[in-house]
Amino acid sequence: MFRKTLLASAMLAALASPALANYQQGYIAYQEGRYTSAYLEFKSSAEGGNAPAQYMLGRLFEEGRGVDRDIVQAYAWYDVSARNGYPQAASARTAIAPQLSSYQLQTALNLADRWAAAAAPAPSNPDSGVSPTPASYAPYSLYNLQVALNKLGYSAGPADGLIGPKTRGAIRAYQIDSGLPVSSEPSLALYDHVQKTLAERAGSAQPAPTPSGPSASLIAEVQSELRLRGYAIPSVTGQLDAATIAAIKRYQADASLSVDGQVTDTLLAQLRSGRSDPAADYRAQVKAVQTALNAHGFDAGPTDGALGPRTRAAIRGYQAAEGLSVTGQIDDELLASLQIAGSGGSDTASAGGSSATVIASIEGELIKHNYAAGRIDGVVDTQARDAIALYQRDAGLSITGQPSQALLDSLRQTTLRNDSEVLSQLVWQIEGELDDKGYVHGPVDGTLDAETRSGIEAFQKEAGLKVNGKASQRLLASLQDVDGDSAGDSGQQDVNLLSPHQTWELEARLKARGYDVGQLDTKADAKTYAAARAYQRNEGLAVTGRLDEQLLHRLQLADAGREQTRQLSDTEKGLLIIQGLLDRYAPPAE
Repeated sequence: MFRKTLLASAMLAALASPALANYQQGYIAYQEGRYTSAYLEFKSSAEGGNAPAQYMLGRLFEEGRGVDRDIVQAYAWYDVSARNGYPQAASARTAIAPQLSSYQLQTALNLADRWAAAAAPAPSNPDSGVSPTPASYAPYSLYNLQVALNKLGYSAGPADGLIGPKTRGAIRAYQIDSGLPVSSEPSLALYDHVQKTLAERAGSAQPAPTPSGPSASLIAEVQSELRLRGYAIPSVTGQLDAATIAAIKRYQADASLSVDGQVTDTLLAQLRSGRSDPAADYRAQVKAVQTALNAHGFDAGPTDGALGPRTRAAIRGYQAAEGLSVTGQIDDELLASLQIAGSGGSDTASAGGSSATVIASIEGELIKHNYAAGRIDGVVDTQARDAIALYQRDAGLSITGQPSQALLDSLRQTTLRNDSEVLSQLVWQIEGELDDKGYVHGPVDGTLDAETRSGIEAFQKEAGLKVNGKASQRLLASLQDVDGDSAGDSGQQDVNLLSPHQTWELEARLKARGYDVGQLDTKADAKTYAAARAYQRNEGLAVTGRLDEQLLHRLQLADAGREQTRQLSDTEKGLLIIQGLLDRYAPPAE
């Protein structure tokens, strides 16, 4: 068997390219446990541009086989392989990422950029007058196909080596424009066609004027800085794509800068230094928090004054470790725990020179009008800025997201109320209560999205409420009262004064209204009592959980004159007859 394996590998080596032959030899060595030999073969093949070999080299470094375990080099090789279109590498890269610190991640990305450039063939001489041939292209990969399509003006999305809707759409559009069979699938033939189109356009194009936009190197530096801070930059490409623009806007909002999504030297300087500007006081406080969190061992990333994803994650980790409310936001409780002077202690607050008192008043007014400003803490965090911006939009004001005395005056005079389920303070409070009680709800952001609805429905079902996934003051009251609800809101013990037949009828009428009574039977259990309390609460009655003829009569009256919404099954009819006989002939209870 071993000889057959060697013979097969020799034939492959003779027929295939050197890089593929090295990969095959390396894979055989890996399977046989000869990891040092596997490393040497994979390394040779990986440096020749073979994506599977690059992935296997990453595995060796991650597993510590044939080489010392090194997760930085493992991530770097996975990244190079993923750029070349190897899907397993992309998954492995995602899985290993949480093990790296921000510094290790940046080191790995730098290594990947260098290795990817070294593996690419040298470009053809543009002055030779010879059109490029397929042999002079960068090796075929999904990553390089995405780069080429983007150059031709087809929006393939970020060049990440992953096939997604944007890439398929770009391929489809190119195939239609070029008169090719439409498959929306990448292939070597398609890649060659795209490269030839690029070469033809380059040959017929007039000398282009000096570009006035940002250089590729400047864009790449900004992408690297953003990625270091946890913003969604799939890969450092040097291209100003949609993902990069979105990340820049998110950073600018987090750092209280003017949001325009533009790449400039000023933006890069801000990323590197967190320099002073009109919102310097806000950033100074964020920088102090970042410094303190890093000192406590929580990786908040660079101290640049931007409350971005990495800093928020560090805040949540610290809050959880210290037993604080886990919000991911800067508030007085966090500042006190970190021994940082809060915004309430000075006359200058988080942005634009507005005092903490004015900001706190604005937050209070926003909450009165049901805008999700969060806690009243005098800190202009992302939540407060979003609530301000939403109110400014609704009120027809200039949208800045910043506090001011004029904004406070407007809030005090307006009759506007946020009746939507977007950035609603009511939804924010409900999400907070769901979070405290362990229900899945998504981010606590005041927006009634699918995750929040799912959490509400789970609570409603367990509490015996009508299951509709909607936010309401009654729902909030139920969430706030749930801890002491087992004995009824008024402190009375659950009691059933109904006959078995009446109990079944009560449950049936409650169930018809959407309340969860559990199994429809003749016995009152915990769900029956919970449903009764929920009905009493929703109808504005005294919440007792007491099952008696008065409660049943109220349900009967409410149903009187209405068409029955459900016909009894034969089994249920039989149950009613049996219970009626039992009630009639059973000996009286003592």
